Amino acid sequence: NPVHLDPLKARRTRFGYPVVHGAHALLWALETLVSTKSDLLKLVSLKTFFNQPIRVGETVQFMLETKDDACAEIQLLTENEHAARIIVTFSKSVNKGYLSFPDSHPSGLKCLDRKAEQLTNASGSLALCLNQGETARRFPSLIRVFPSCQLAEVMALTRLIGMECPGLHSIFSDLDLNFSSPHDETPRLSYEVLSYDSRIGLVTQNVRAPGMTGTLRAFLRSPPQLQGKYIELSEQVWSDEFLGQTALVIGGSRGLGEVTGKLLAAGGARVAISYYQGFDEAHDIVEQIKQGGGDATCLAFNVLGPNSLSKEDFESYWTPTHLYYFATPMIFQGKKNSFSSELFQKFCDYYVS
Repeated sequence: NPVHLDPLKARRTRFGYPVVHGAHALLWALETLVSTKSDLLKLVSLKTFFNQPIRVGETVQFMLETKDDACAEIQLLTENEHAARIIVTFSKSVNKGYLSFPDSHPSGLKCLDRKAEQLTNASGSLALCLNQGETARRFPSLIRVFPSCQLAEVMALTRLIGMECPGLHSIFSDLDLNFSSPHDETPRLSYEVLSYDSRIGLVTQNVRAPGMTGTLRAFLRSPPQLQGKYIELSEQVWSDEFLGQTALVIGGSRGLGEVTGKLLAAGGARVAISYYQGFDEAHDIVEQIKQGGGDATCLAFNVLGPNSLSKEDFESYWTPTHLYYFATPMIFQGKKNSFSSELFQKFCDYYVS
């Protein structure tokens, strides 16, 4: 899912940057919890609430609130924000392996782009597997202490939410799982949607696997808002409405800047759009405009960089007469009820300096 792996696509989401898989944060917390354990254990129940996203590369604080021989409550904090709450119960085990799942990575994965109307009464199943070597490298204590089939089932939950249901535009909300001794069943994770609340996009589904049952909740987030094609937008302006303008559009690779660049070109202006990260997006916009008969070019530019644009950045015949400014930082960076002088300065750098 690109919200975890692709910085360019993730910047179009509500997060604005890649975020850590919720299941990875959960497994990391359990790994930390049992790192000093020597006994064999088995999961009895597991509840997790994913309250805030964890940014890739962000420092996470592990806080153990309560613990005894059979239960623990964990908080994961980022900059004093509660990112996740985990309640786990476990017991001693005499059997490390339980069932034998395929020692492999999942295959044939496709990230489904489900619409809201496709979620009601949705159901299906996923094959379970566990790459033993990679799991041992990432979570050595977990694979030493817990049955491998339980780890495979927990790991499969992120595949279900982020790839299958809701799929591409998903946010993991919480899980509530119960474990028992598995029978000799087919190694698959089955799911069935119980309800979909269209008011807030909340999907509730039951899951079942060998020795595990539970409930998951996730949000279907809004897909990125794509702008109209150049040909479509050209119908909104007169062909000579902006004739004579040589327009420089700062931050023109997406959003309002993209629309402005297309409208200006459709109205007869010569347009140059700048981009910071969106190389492919900017060049696609220029290609659309040129194919539609307009005049456009693009260039890389970081408004916070030490060097300003100069005449050398443009062709000798190209001198801007108009400036349109749409550069913006990720706006959902602030913490609720907390003022950040660093963030305030960043906004000033973008919008004032």
